[in-house]
Amino acid sequence: MLINASYQPSDFYVQTVGNLCAGTTYLFSAWVMNMDVSTGALADISFTIESGAGAILGTSSVESCFISDAYQWQVSADGGVTWSDIPGATGSTFSLTAQPPGTALYRLNVAQAGNIDNLNCRVNSNVLTVTILKGTSFGIDPAAAAVCEGDSILLTASGGDGYQWSPPEGVASPNSAATWIKPLTTTAYSVAITNMSGCPAAGTETITLTVNPDPKISVSKSNDLDCATGSAQLYASGGIRYTWSPAGSLDHADVQSPVASPRATTTYYVQATSDNGCVAEDSIVVKVNASSAPGSYLLPNVFSPNNDGHNDCFGVKGWVGIIAGTELSTADRRIPIPMSIT
Repeated sequence: MLINASYQPSDFYVQTVGNLCAGTTYLFSAWVMNMDVSTGALADISFTIESGAGAILGTSSVESCFISDAYQWQVSADGGVTWSDIPGATGSTFSLTAQPPGTALYRLNVAQAGNIDNLNCRVNSNVLTVTILKGTSFGIDPAAAAVCEGDSILLTASGGDGYQWSPPEGVASPNSAATWIKPLTTTAYSVAITNMSGCPAAGTETITLTVNPDPKISVSKSNDLDCATGSAQLYASGGIRYTWSPAGSLDHADVQSPVASPRATTTYYVQATSDNGCVAEDSIVVKVNASSAPGSYLLPNVFSPNNDGHNDCFGVKGWVGIIAGTELSTADRRIPIPMSIT
């Protein structure tokens, strides 16, 4: 018989017993079980014996079915098809230790002491389903990073199925595991991670993005070019490595101060790299004064070869790299025939 509990107790079962003998002691009993065994409580029922005239002859409450209880917890890994005793789990309570991820069924067998192994003498509790979630660890990749001014970096969080980055400024995708972040200044970013399918269920990871300054470049030149001066020294500062372009009219493109020899006005660009790997660029224009047309050259009409350091040499000044050869004829007032020097 299955009886539902009620907040207004009343008789739910009455049976009249006749043909009793005077002066004889009788034992009346009823087997009652609380179907909600998860509470561990006995059914709150009173058992009363009354005379035919309604006088109460005796009253008893529900007690344990067994004089001495025995327990055995069992587990099933195949959905309840087969059950196995859990070694050492022989108390009314059972503490589950660490298990591999998965789902298993558990139940408790109860019997009179000495009968727990007899299938016909024990009762089983309702089945408890226990799901062990996989353990996970939260993290951010990379774990530490630095960026240059104006640059972005890709950060990837892991370990969950829900993500929330903060502060949101500079974060391209605040609710994604992977997102590009462009910090304006050195900033600590946190990501709140939720994990609906593992343990722990939530956590927070933090990373500090350091913003390194770009190098401050200074660029200069020694001079512009004309037919008398065919090259210029370029200067750059502010970095530890330099790359110049265009490289075709430079003696070296990877030095701090190359020599430029362009045939036309040229803009030179230089990239400077700092010790933290940040790069900045600047430029400078080297002008070529072509007022003297090709074929015109500077030729002094006098010189004073007295080794005083002024006008001691005599020669033709022209565009570097354009003059293929020079033929010069001179005459001495004492020698009527001109001398020719090639």
